[in-house]
Order: sequence, then structure tokens, then C-alpha cells
Amino acid sequence: MIKKFKYTLNLEDYLGNSPRINGFKKLKQAGLPIPEPIFVINQNTFIEYKKNGLTNNILKELETIHRIMRVKNSKKGIVVRRAYVVPNES
Repeated sequence: MIKKFKYTLNLEDYLGNSPRINGFKKLKQAGLPIPEPIFVINQNTFIEYKKNGLTNNILKELETIHRIMRVKNSKKGIVVRRAYVVPNES
């Protein structure tokens, strides 16, 4: 189990409507291989970033996430992708 963070969610903890992220969850539930670990920047983090920029607290957590990913995948690359939905839009 991966520790809980303030600014990012584990794949299992994501409850939003992103088709990309929900697709990864379904693939994992079906036992198919997916990139791991997957972290999702939560909506409150995005709002804080838009208001205050990349704060030291957000940056520190992202650096910690990066270290976790490098330990798990020391010989593979790390991919950052957009996987978003616009709140209150269909």
C-alpha cells in the first residue's frame, strides 16, 4: 500500500470522471498490466496551483512521488499525462 498524500491520489483513491484514469482502474481490476504506480493530482491541488503557483509544499510532494516512482521503476521512464475532466461539464 502506498502512503496517502495531500496533493496526489493513488489510482485506487481516484473517484472522478476521467475516462483515462477510470480505464486504468478497469484494466487493473481485470488483472491486465498497467504502468505502476499511478498518481493523480487532485482537483484541490490544481485550484491551489492556479491561485498560488507551484508552492514549495506541492513541489516537495511531487519530488517524493518522483522518488517513489523511480524506486519502483528504476530502469523505466516516467510519463506525465493529462487526464482531466472539466467540473460541471458533460
